[in-house]
Amino acid sequence: MTDSERKDYYEILGVEPHTNIKLVKNAYLQLMQKFQSEGDESPEAQARIKLIQEAYEVLTDPQRRLDYDSPGQIYSPETDEEFHQENSTRKSTYRSTSLRPKRTISRGTGTSTPQGIGAKIWIPICIIILIAAGGAAVYFLDPFEKDEVAPEPVIEVPTPVVIVTEPTPPDADSYFESGKELLAQGYYSEAIDELNQAIALGINNKDVYIYRGDAYFGDGQYDLAIADYSTLLDLDSDSPEIIKKRGIAYAKIGEYKLAIEDDSTAIDLNPSDDEAYSNRGSHYFSSIGAMDPSTYKSGHANLALTDFETAIGLDPSNARYYYSRGLVHNLYRLYDLAITDFTEAVILDPAFIDAYWERGELYMNMEQYQSAAEDFARIIEVDPGIVDAYYWRGHAYHLLGLYDLAIADLDVVLDRDATAKIQSERGFCYLEKGDLTKAILDFDMCTIYHPAFADAWLGRAQVYHLLGDDTKAIADLEIYISRVIHDAGLVGQARQLINDWGN
Repeated sequence: MTDSERKDYYEILGVEPHTNIKLVKNAYLQLMQKFQSEGDESPEAQARIKLIQEAYEVLTDPQRRLDYDSPGQIYSPETDEEFHQENSTRKSTYRSTSLRPKRTISRGTGTSTPQGIGAKIWIPICIIILIAAGGAAVYFLDPFEKDEVAPEPVIEVPTPVVIVTEPTPPDADSYFESGKELLAQGYYSEAIDELNQAIALGINNKDVYIYRGDAYFGDGQYDLAIADYSTLLDLDSDSPEIIKKRGIAYAKIGEYKLAIEDDSTAIDLNPSDDEAYSNRGSHYFSSIGAMDPSTYKSGHANLALTDFETAIGLDPSNARYYYSRGLVHNLYRLYDLAITDFTEAVILDPAFIDAYWERGELYMNMEQYQSAAEDFARIIEVDPGIVDAYYWRGHAYHLLGLYDLAIADLDVVLDRDATAKIQSERGFCYLEKGDLTKAILDFDMCTIYHPAFADAWLGRAQVYHLLGDDTKAIADLEIYISRVIHDAGLVGQARQLINDWGN
């Protein structure tokens, strides 16, 4: 490949020649994300993507990158030892014998001759004239002196001037900046690697431990995050932000008592910190059931409620504070207050999915199915990928008697998750709509693939009865009874149907 044909992989990825592999990978990911977001499927875009992938494969493979960087470089004796230590395989390329004059030596005769002159011709007197330090010296050598070997003329070959460019290892600051950038993009594991390198190379300041602690937290390594936050607190025990971070990490591993202690310390340091009150309220609430109920349950619910109310008083525009207080009201079965809080949360944040969900479930429990369907519809608008929202909206439509709408939602769920519960519910929708053919197909699928699911046997029994085949209907009811044998009420209802249909 000529110089004009050689592709500049560094320019393609937009990186410097000495860029380390981590940053090359980061540049590659950014470019690929850019192309994906643009959605350009033109031949030019595809060719560009292919070039980017080719550059990435070469520059992240140490041997291929070495081969790519080496064309045109000549070995330099001055850098030989250091260069050999790092690149022994490349060394032989530069130390080519083609740069040196060839000669032959006749070992047994005590003479040496230039290549191409007969070895058996004796020269009586060899005269070598050496010019040295302003004078000429003539030496006469005895050709019969076997122990002396006449030196051959040496052809001086100029040593080429060599410049060998080697990648300079990134310094500590480069690793630190790379780690920060990777953390900001959500590449937690890669960020940890870079920040560890920065620390190993001598960076030992507050920021590096904050960033590494956050990367550990994002990567789910909460114990290591706690260790870094604790290291920081040993240096600066009056940092509310670090104390709050450690408190959240403690809660992640179920250490609610330690989490609450950190939250309380942060509040003592800054009594107007609404986030600290919210954190402590959440940790009180999460601890309910995780600790001894006789000691903590009622007390922690009250403490959580107080903290959320304090947080709302300090920042009444924060939707999550109302949502959190709504959870406590729901726990106390104060449903109207809970709905009020969830409503305030979605007013402040119209895309607050969790608040819609909690309010939708409350409406379902209160048999306000239309309101429930509207909440789950809103969730689908915000994020169409939440499959459970289609189920709950479909279930609400079913209970409202809107069978076509219910079936449409259940179809979406079945395309992604064909469970007995969903298949059976769609069967009941078809049954209640009067489409017995489709109903029996759904119930058949359930009884074949999920024979332990009781409702499918009951549903098919009802279809057989409507079709006038009470023998099959009663047989299915007997199987249904065997599945619900421990529920006396359901067994009694099924026995009554058998009596009615049998007569």
